Amino acid sequence: MNPAEVPRPPSRPAPEARPDRLRPEPGAEVPVPRPAPEHGPDVPWAESGDEAPRPRRAAEGGSDVPRAESGGQASASRPASDDVPRAESSGQGSASRPAPDDVPRAERGREVPVPRPRPAAEGRPDLPWAELGADVPEELVRLARRCLVADGGLPLAAEPGFLRRRWAATGAVRFGLRGSSGELVAAGVVCPGADGPIVTGLVDPSARGCGVGGRLLDHSLATAGSLSRGVVTVESESLTAGAASLLGSRGLRPVFAEDVLWIDLTWFDGRPRWPAGTAVTTWSGELAERFFDVYAAAFRSRPGFPAPAAAEWIAENEGDDEFRPGWSLLAHVPGIGDAGFVTAAAGWIVQVGVIPAARRRGLARALVTEALHRMAVDGEPEAWLNVNVDNPGAARLYHELGFTPRGRRARYRF
Repeated sequence: MNPAEVPRPPSRPAPEARPDRLRPEPGAEVPVPRPAPEHGPDVPWAESGDEAPRPRRAAEGGSDVPRAESGGQASASRPASDDVPRAESSGQGSASRPAPDDVPRAERGREVPVPRPRPAAEGRPDLPWAELGADVPEELVRLARRCLVADGGLPLAAEPGFLRRRWAATGAVRFGLRGSSGELVAAGVVCPGADGPIVTGLVDPSARGCGVGGRLLDHSLATAGSLSRGVVTVESESLTAGAASLLGSRGLRPVFAEDVLWIDLTWFDGRPRWPAGTAVTTWSGELAERFFDVYAAAFRSRPGFPAPAAAEWIAENEGDDEFRPGWSLLAHVPGIGDAGFVTAAAGWIVQVGVIPAARRRGLARALVTEALHRMAVDGEPEAWLNVNVDNPGAARLYHELGFTPRGRRARYRF
C-alpha cells in the first residue's frame, strides 16, 4: 500500500494571524529562549537523572541507538521520571512519566525569568550544612526551577515527581546550604545505585561564582566515599560549561552526554517524503511485536544494547500513560519488509529506528516528520527529544526539522 493510501488526520486550520506572531518564512530560524549565561567555574552539576545513560529503562551504560546515517537513521529518547531516566545515546526504551504535579503544561519548556536577590551565601564558605525536610520539600522544587530557568534542560527535571527519584530515594543522604534569609541556596544528595553511589546537586544561579558549587561537590564526593564502595556517578540534568569545568577539576570525566532538543509545533507543516511504495501503519496490539522486531534489528549492533524481551519492551511502551499509538508508526518498504519505526508519547518523540538494510533512504526523516505532523494536527503545542552528543547525524536531522537545543544532560565518573 502506498503512503498516499494511508488515512491521515486532516490538516489543522491555520491560526488567526496576529501582528505579534507572524508566521516565519519557510526555512527561517524561529527564535527560542536560550539558557542564561554561565556564572563561573563553580557552577554545580545541576539536577538528577540516573546512574548511567539508558532512556526509559534501568541504566546500564552503552548506546542502543544506531548512529545517524546520511539516509536519515536517527535516534531520540525521553527520560523516565521513575527510578531510571531514559537517557543513553538517545533513544532506548520507555517508562511512564508522572504527570507534572504543579507545573502548568503551557509553562513547561518556557524560560520565565525569576528575579532573585543575591543571597547571603556570597563570601560565606563557612555556612553550616542544613538538613532538608522529608520527601521533596517545596524549597527544593523552587531551587530546581531557578536552576532550570538559568541552565536549560528538561522541564520535568524541576517537577516533584522527577526530583523524588533521587532526593527521596531509600538510603539517600541529603544536605543543603542556606543564606542569611533562610532561603535554600544549594543542595546535594547521595543515594545508592546499582554500581555505586549516585551524586547530584543544585546551586542557586545567584549564589554561583563564590565557591559554593565546589564546596557542595567536595562534600558530596566525601559523603559518597564514606557510604559505600563502587563507582561514583555524578549526574547532571542541566550541564553548563562551568559545571563541566568544576567536575573536570576534581578528576571526573564524562561517560555520557545528550542534548535536549525542542520544537514548537504551532507552525509545523512538514510533509514526509517516503521511499517509493512505503506502507505506513500505526501501533496496535497485533502489530506490537513487529515494532519490536524492527527496534531490535535497528539497535542490536550498538554497544550496550540491553536486548530486552519483546513482552518487556512492548509493556514499557503500552504501560506509559502518555504513550500515543496513533503517533507511533511502522514503515514497510517493498523488497525489504518492515524497515523503520517511531514511537511517540505526549509531547515526545521517544524512539526512532531504521534497520541497516533500509538506511540512506530518508526513512527516519519521513517517520519523524509524519509523527510531528500528527502531533500538530491533534493540537500538541510542542515536542521534545534527546540525542546523544556522539550522534551528529541524528542531531543534524533534528535541527533540519526545526528542533533547537534546550540544554544538556550528562553523567560523570572518575
